[in-house]
Amino acid sequence: MNVRSFFDVAMHSAQPEIQELAEPQERSAGADGQSVRNLPTSRVDAGSSKGARTAERILEASVALFADQGYAAVSMRQIAAEVGMGQGALYNHFASKQAILMEIQSRHMTGLMSAWQAVDPGLDCPLVRLKAFVHFHIGYHRNRAREVFLSYMELRSLEPENLAPIVAARAEYEHVLRQTLAEGQAAGLLQPGDAALTAKAMLAMLTGLTNWYQEGGRLAFEKVQEHYSHLAMRLAGAESVDTSFHTPFSDIEEAR
Repeated sequence: MNVRSFFDVAMHSAQPEIQELAEPQERSAGADGQSVRNLPTSRVDAGSSKGARTAERILEASVALFADQGYAAVSMRQIAAEVGMGQGALYNHFASKQAILMEIQSRHMTGLMSAWQAVDPGLDCPLVRLKAFVHFHIGYHRNRAREVFLSYMELRSLEPENLAPIVAARAEYEHVLRQTLAEGQAAGLLQPGDAALTAKAMLAMLTGLTNWYQEGGRLAFEKVQEHYSHLAMRLAGAESVDTSFHTPFSDIEEAR
């Protein structure tokens, strides 16, 4: 299976316990201490700059292999060969294949949430925040198709103790959108409705961009952002779908 086909099977491949854990609570997902802030920023061997660079190469190779072949089909021997090192040396940086997957998942979520917090306009105007969230989400994920693929398809491969904090971090990020929609409904800017269900539908729509978007296509990316803003406003039940108002978040810097 390749990256561009994963949305066809993502929902069917998720195990029941994962779906249950993924259901966010009415409060912030961080309220029980299992939040994105509790995820380790790095589990790699950072004892030296050379060691850190090697760990980065291992992670890059693993992302590519896991996305192309699936986590279960890839061996530590394959990863070591891809990086050009012996299998024994690989264990100097990561104790197991599971540790590599956890590092990939953790980095994706901590990077995503940190980048959003840097541009979050707050709740002063829910419509401005909604547009900012749409532009941010698709801008951030634009060139991260493999990471997005793994963040959905390989949740099932995480061991329970690793799965719980990742799912909690995902719920925390989803809560941002749920809260924005709920605030918009409370202010009368959006039609009353199920904010939780709308947030899930909207995230699926926005994240799906990684399944088809390619640079150099018919529309410039900024046009795609604006069109998605219109779609999000309609989905959220905005009385006006005018998204021409400017926010400082219309052009999101892609951080790596």
